[in-house]
Amino acid sequence: MATGHYRLETKIIGRRVKGVDKSVSMVAKAAYRSGQSLHDDRADKTFNYRPRAQEVVYSEIMSPQNAPGWLKEPSPDTQAGTRKQRDVREQLWNTVEVVEKRKDSQLAREFIASLPRGLMGMAIQPKLNAKLCRRFRK
Repeated sequence: MATGHYRLETKIIGRRVKGVDKSVSMVAKAAYRSGQSLHDDRADKTFNYRPRAQEVVYSEIMSPQNAPGWLKEPSPDTQAGTRKQRDVREQLWNTVEVVEKRKDSQLAREFIASLPRGLMGMAIQPKLNAKLCRRFRK
């Protein structure tokens, strides 16, 4: 049996920055959270957080069953799959930016799960932890 610290944190993500009277692009927030480079069509600016990628163990867009087909791509296991996921992420958050107009709108929900390293063994852990998170989502 694995012992250790488990954590599940949920957040509502909006445009507002706590303590500051300004809005931040959802595309910028998504780029930071995923450790990728994403282009914001509305601001015509690219947010490059690729240097942060080593801090991001795993990132996946988990969409509901009634989401459009282009959003239901399987999680990537290859470099081409990672590029595809980046394109889907960029399209998703640019669409959200267009649809949500209010400055106090709730744009996304974020779930952060921390699972202990010794849960199932180091070699298979990242894939298995991702599978556990997908099952939790359902």
